[in-house]
Amino acid sequence: MSKNLPYFRFYSDEWNSGLITVESMEAQGLFINICSLLWSKGEISVDHILKRFSGKCQGNPKATLEVLQADGLLTLTNDGKIEVKFIRDEMSKVDSYIEKQREYGRLGGLKQKGSPSHNKGKGKGKGKGKGKEVKESIKENISFPGNLNNDSFKQVFKLWLKHKSERKEFYKSTGLTTLLSRLSKIGSERSIKAIEYSISQNWAGIYEEKQSSTPKQSESDELFASAK
Repeated sequence: MSKNLPYFRFYSDEWNSGLITVESMEAQGLFINICSLLWSKGEISVDHILKRFSGKCQGNPKATLEVLQADGLLTLTNDGKIEVKFIRDEMSKVDSYIEKQREYGRLGGLKQKGSPSHNKGKGKGKGKGKGKEVKESIKENISFPGNLNNDSFKQVFKLWLKHKSERKEFYKSTGLTTLLSRLSKIGSERSIKAIEYSISQNWAGIYEEKQSSTPKQSESDELFASAK
């Protein structure tokens, strides 16, 4: 039996147009009961069927079994067992599928355990591992505008990406490109100061320091808060 599923697939079209339809109603009833018992128990004997259904059938259950075998619907083995190819095939399909799913699960678990983000991202939400991969890819392929393409800015911007990573946030490629474009409008020096200040405040976006109160989304420096 397949212990993984309490049911087997029953194809009504195949039943309604198959060889079983030429059998007597008694034979059809006995056959579907045998299928059910095979799925539940894994194997059944001829003796079990004869004891179970003797007195419940109008005819002779043994003779009905022989008719079903003669018509190719089941097999009576030499050791007194009953086999139904349809049930055996369904068991094999289910067991094969379950084993594949277990293997996928094992491979997935090994992959996660080997990932640098396995412990840090555990239980923190869906898609964090993917975000880590995106961030790492972006770090290697950043295209800096000309006035930001210097070591000082790159060093600070690397700190900003690390800051975002620690907040479990990440940039998509379009968002990163837009952010750099906006930063380039105020130049390298102002951008560096804005990034350092925003990191110190643990903000999700980049803001320039003001003498007034904490910046709000409606203020002009919202320009640097993109792609959170």
